[in-house]
Amino acid sequence: MSIVNRIKKYKVIILTALITAALSSFLTYVLKPAEIKVPHPYTSELLGNNSFGCTSLIGSWIIKGDGKIESSDVKAELSKGTDKLAIEIENDKLYFLTSAALNAGGARGDAFSILKNTDSQLVAVHNGLNGPSSDLNIITVNKKLGLGIWSKITPEYFVTNTPQVQSYYLECR
Repeated sequence: MSIVNRIKKYKVIILTALITAALSSFLTYVLKPAEIKVPHPYTSELLGNNSFGCTSLIGSWIIKGDGKIESSDVKAELSKGTDKLAIEIENDKLYFLTSAALNAGGARGDAFSILKNTDSQLVAVHNGLNGPSSDLNIITVNKKLGLGIWSKITPEYFVTNTPQVQSYYLECR
């Protein structure tokens, strides 16, 4: 059988495969995973500052099953940041207060242990694993750029009893 005859014989299958590939490519392009871009912020050095404020530019959240215990899915969300944070450094402690905590009546945030505090880097951790929220918080700040990351990790999220993580990209001034 010649190639032309084979193409004629299988044209429905070939046409279906081409349409499926085109449709799949189109849907992959349209339904691609969430991506958010924000303009690179104006940054400023934090050298010598013992207190500064940070704004969340982008946030992410990964949790099992939309917060439902019976779900077998893992869900990831990406969104523009909305939270604001106040950071105060006192000796070997970093005090970290979110706007949500402030609105709830908090006056001073959780005490983080500073692991590194140089002219260019600030790294602190808060071990709340034995507390009511059972979480581990890490904040890192590039002091020369005024940019940082805050991550909150929970081994047993109170709704699903499964691990979850939240991370935020910060602009600090």
